[in-house]
Amino acid sequence: MVLRQAAVALPLQLAALREYNRSYNPQVEYLFVENSSTDDTPGIIDNHLKENSGYYVKLGPSNEIEAMPRISRIAKARNHAKTLAANFDFDLAVVIDADIYFDAETINRLVMFSFGNNSLYHCGFGVAALINHETAGISIRTANHYYDTATFLHNDNSKSIWPKCCFTKCLTCNASDLTTPRLPSEGGIIEVAAAFGGIAVIHAKIIHDKRIFWDPLSIGGSPLNEHLGLLCKMKELFKANVTIDLDAKVFWNLDTLNLN
Repeated sequence: MVLRQAAVALPLQLAALREYNRSYNPQVEYLFVENSSTDDTPGIIDNHLKENSGYYVKLGPSNEIEAMPRISRIAKARNHAKTLAANFDFDLAVVIDADIYFDAETINRLVMFSFGNNSLYHCGFGVAALINHETAGISIRTANHYYDTATFLHNDNSKSIWPKCCFTKCLTCNASDLTTPRLPSEGGIIEVAAAFGGIAVIHAKIIHDKRIFWDPLSIGGSPLNEHLGLLCKMKELFKANVTIDLDAKVFWNLDTLNLN
């Protein structure tokens, strides 16, 4: 995980991951790359690693890093984590954003599909929501709006429709405004050219391949986004699409995110 100021969501994320470990007994190593948090994030990581195997790397503070544009700074942190992870022998890496909410079953769905289908890059379906921080209860599911539109590309020839999404059950985005075909909001697996959605399960050969890295790009009208560089290089080298499990819901908290 790449983290900064993550003290609100991180305890609930780690609780879900510990529940996944208890329920399914995988072999897991945690990797945290933390960048200059001034909240309780470092202490939460330290406490977690007292009873769970893993590594904690502090990327900052650094004037050079702080001077970078936000997306370049995130890309640097992700690539630092990738370089560290490439030193280890593993099957899958689960990349998790620091401001999302999920449960143990969501992780299991994504991991089992990736194992069973030899998937290179498989991700959850990230929708906007309002979250109860203490219970992780989903109080409002905000019309099934797919939040991470900056990363999303429908197919190889499509233009970004950011900040809109093209999923059928989204009542926030007007279908008459969209030139991209509508996609289902639930019911299985779909393939797209690019997506992230808050959680991605990535095959070890992508992490170990030095030709592939997070690289800020803007494609087809999308804003600058670090995932697009990695996904475009993966597509070039392996001819592989991104898959999304529409039933593996991941929730982005609207208390801290702007839907517009």
